[in-house]
Amino acid sequence: MTRSSAFTVYETLRYKQALEPLVQQEIAAILDHLAGKVQPERAAEILVAGAEPLRELIGAMHSKLLIAELRRQAKLTDEGPAGGIAACATL
Repeated sequence: MTRSSAFTVYETLRYKQALEPLVQQEIAAILDHLAGKVQPERAAEILVAGAEPLRELIGAMHSKLLIAELRRQAKLTDEGPAGGIAACATL
């Protein structure tokens, strides 16, 4: 585990592998959209400006999906989710 995040190398690898195809698709779409319309420097500025809003969007979507999955898992068992997560099912 890393000290600051408590994620193991395997967990970070799982996220990396899940994000790689998304990033490839995103860059292809952005480059296709901006090609010939703006200078490369301006395209880089647009990408940098959108980084924080994108992080917020992905974080919100991830949280929403986690809660939905916890609720789904809770419905699959009679006792609710294991490991003390039952409180999250009320979110």
